[in-house]
Amino acid sequence: MSLSLLEKREKTDFFEKELLSRFPFKTLVVIRANMPGGKKGSIESNWIVYRIFLECKKKMAPVKIFHSYTDEEGLIFFLIVDAPPLEVKALSIKIEDDEFLGRLADIDVLNAEKLFSRNDFPQNNKKRKCFLCEKDAVICARSRAHSQKEIMDFILKKVHKDWSNDGAIFELLGNLTESSLLAELCRPLGFGCVTANSQGSHKDMNFLLMLKCIPLIGSAIKNLSGKDCESFEALREYGKKQEKKLLDLTGGVNTYKGALFLLLILNACTFHIIKEKKAFTDLSKEIADFSLPLKKDFELKACSPSSLQAFNNLGSGGVRGLALSGFAEHFQNWLPLYKKTFSEGGDFVKIIVKMIETTCDTTIIKRKGEKVLLEVQKKAQELLCIKDKLNQETSIAEFSAWCEKNNISTGGTADKIIILYNMALIREIFV
Repeated sequence: MSLSLLEKREKTDFFEKELLSRFPFKTLVVIRANMPGGKKGSIESNWIVYRIFLECKKKMAPVKIFHSYTDEEGLIFFLIVDAPPLEVKALSIKIEDDEFLGRLADIDVLNAEKLFSRNDFPQNNKKRKCFLCEKDAVICARSRAHSQKEIMDFILKKVHKDWSNDGAIFELLGNLTESSLLAELCRPLGFGCVTANSQGSHKDMNFLLMLKCIPLIGSAIKNLSGKDCESFEALREYGKKQEKKLLDLTGGVNTYKGALFLLLILNACTFHIIKEKKAFTDLSKEIADFSLPLKKDFELKACSPSSLQAFNNLGSGGVRGLALSGFAEHFQNWLPLYKKTFSEGGDFVKIIVKMIETTCDTTIIKRKGEKVLLEVQKKAQELLCIKDKLNQETSIAEFSAWCEKNNISTGGTADKIIILYNMALIREIFV
């Protein structure tokens, strides 16, 4: 086990003890991914924890919910439940055994006195089984009967099967959309945006509010029909209804308006090329052609003041410009860089900093003005020029903290990250 993972686990253990001290007469439930390796944070592990969290939330009715994310441990939920621990443990065993992804999650149940286990139910003989051979999991783990690659291949295959569900295309696209939204939230540094670790620069939103929006946006994709995707005008009318649902859910807080707009276009056009048996490389042109009616928004000035300011003063089309270009920068820059970064074991945060440097972010303009946007872009550019790795990592973390301290939110970059994740997952459909 790496030193970094050990340090993160020690912090998690300390936080658990702190919660037990704060809620001495309650039961603590901790949900994490059950997977090997020193870097558990991934799109797939986030999805496992998210799905099992939703099931635990529904069946255990927690009175408080806490959460954390590190690349080493991945996404973790901490639920405070007002019920006897043995009763809660029995529920957790049922979820682990019965849910499709249940075996890929660890649901720990504890109170101030002890950590409860399956051994507390000897009459049921409910020992966890190995993914691969159905022997007792603890025996295979101790003997290292299976390679890490075998285990990871099984986990990834299981998650991808959960995404595809019954094979319906909009169901698959909706699940990939939810995974992309979740992945953007699960990053150690937010640069003023909400993450699993911070509210960022937003007093009116937090991780749990953003999380509540994810199933609704996923449903917006899953409930699309061929008719909704026939034209941009039809999709826009559908999108307005979904946007209203989103604002109703959040009490008027704008969490994902820009992302919803882009995700609907991306997924509608993905449906087109799948239906017409085209290649992934045809997707950019499909998006650009489909989005042509957006040009009228600039002619009629049917945009927000910050979008018009960015267009008139800085020549940026914002989210509309992204769609009109067919997400050109994603296809030409971000997707190749994403693939290269992960194949070489690189750091995704550098892609984020590069995005911040090159994005004419209307969220920053709206909150702080053009001058601050240019300052943010300059700082990001300087960070990428730092040669020493440790110095660069420290400086990037300080830059993220500076954004929060100065009420700066890089929301435009967050939208681009969501689209990047979604496109990377969609690309796998065509492989």
